[in-house]
Amino acid sequence: MANLELGPITDYDKDMLKLTLINNPYIPEKIKTGVLGYPQQLKSLIYLNRPIIDDYHRILIGGEAYGGKTLFGGVISLRFIHLKGFKGLNTRKNYDDLTEESVDSIWGYIKLWNEELSDEYGNERKLKIKLNPPRIKSREGGLLSFRAFDNVIKKEKTRSKSYQQIQNDEGPELDKPILTFQGRTLRQAEDSRFPKAIINYGNPQFDPKTFVLNDSSQRFLNEYVEGKYVYVPMGWRTNPYINQKEYEASLEDLDEIDKQSQKEGNWHYVYTKGSLIDINLLKDYLSPTLKNNSFSILSIDLAGRGKDKFVVSTLTLDLKTNQIMIDNISQTVGTSTEFLIENHVLEDKNRGIYPSMCILEMEPGSWIDTEKYWTEFFTSMGIAVEPKRPIGSKFNRARPLIREMSQGHILINDLLDKKIYNESTYEKPYFELLKEEIRRLSPLMKISPNIIDSISQGRNFLRNELQTGSNGMETARA
Repeated sequence: MANLELGPITDYDKDMLKLTLINNPYIPEKIKTGVLGYPQQLKSLIYLNRPIIDDYHRILIGGEAYGGKTLFGGVISLRFIHLKGFKGLNTRKNYDDLTEESVDSIWGYIKLWNEELSDEYGNERKLKIKLNPPRIKSREGGLLSFRAFDNVIKKEKTRSKSYQQIQNDEGPELDKPILTFQGRTLRQAEDSRFPKAIINYGNPQFDPKTFVLNDSSQRFLNEYVEGKYVYVPMGWRTNPYINQKEYEASLEDLDEIDKQSQKEGNWHYVYTKGSLIDINLLKDYLSPTLKNNSFSILSIDLAGRGKDKFVVSTLTLDLKTNQIMIDNISQTVGTSTEFLIENHVLEDKNRGIYPSMCILEMEPGSWIDTEKYWTEFFTSMGIAVEPKRPIGSKFNRARPLIREMSQGHILINDLLDKKIYNESTYEKPYFELLKEEIRRLSPLMKISPNIIDSISQGRNFLRNELQTGSNGMETARA
């Protein structure tokens, strides 16, 4: 994913912002104010206004519901409408959705705004809106066309057309060939001031029979969410103009698949029929810190190469009830692993938890040097290191953990429902990350479950070695 990093705001950016938004006669003042106060929308507009040499902008805006994507699509539709020569295209899969009235479509938003427009002298300054075929034209000559693509054959209808901008409302609903065909219709004169762009809006869409991402959503995942093109999250979590708790609650009654699309905006969701645990039960295992005599350890899943994550978790064994508490989790994709661990241990200490041992996964290759380094590091913190060689697949190593969790023998500290992981596009609680990894567990996994691997390693040590060895139990009780 290419993050939307704007860098310094230039005079050019300011001039273009005035041209496309602030001084735009076809956008109501209250809408202009709203965009200026919504970081994701303002940053996206500034980015799209910038010229791009010998190419065109490719951007995906969306993720969750209630992000203001449709309204923002109306703003982007009109940003050049007051300039002669501009020609844009808005698409939707179905015609009825394309031309839905009121706030349920880009078309509907523009019609609402058009009813209240007037110039500085009080004279009406309206767009010319025509329904058959749907199109919008300004006095200055800017043209906005609308087209529904409910069948892949209709992509041929744009073969001889040319546009400077194409917007796909609910882009993941469109057939993949339609999306991949659009680039050839972007044309403009060499001296044109309109940056060419294809702008997609929408949430991940799942096939209703298989519950896997449809082909278009998989393309957006590969090329935007994880690829080189720009992805801007815009959902109920980012919208400053809604009651976020209220909107989150309104999404709770959705079924699991719709919840992953609308509430979570989860492009990585993997449906597992007959999975190891009902994910909805996990909230029942959230609990405060254990109060009986206990023994705590750290468990570390070392990062591999690339995008792999370094994870450290704290697990605490209640010596009276024999329950295990997942007390704390920290992870990083970066290189500041020592700083991550120090902060993690300090968090534990401030809550009265003092891990006395670190279970460290042996990695292939130069393990001797790795073990020596981490042994010295943890010894300086008063924590013994116990290297463990992973046996079997991550999935099989996790099965005992999930089985005990479903039986209520493993609890989750409610701290993790509040502690936020902020190295991803969406800042999520560690409890949500834990649930996502449990959902993805399967014999063959595309994404390594680093958190689960760390926790299952710690659980297996506490159950299989600490409790079966008399010396270990004496140490724990002491």
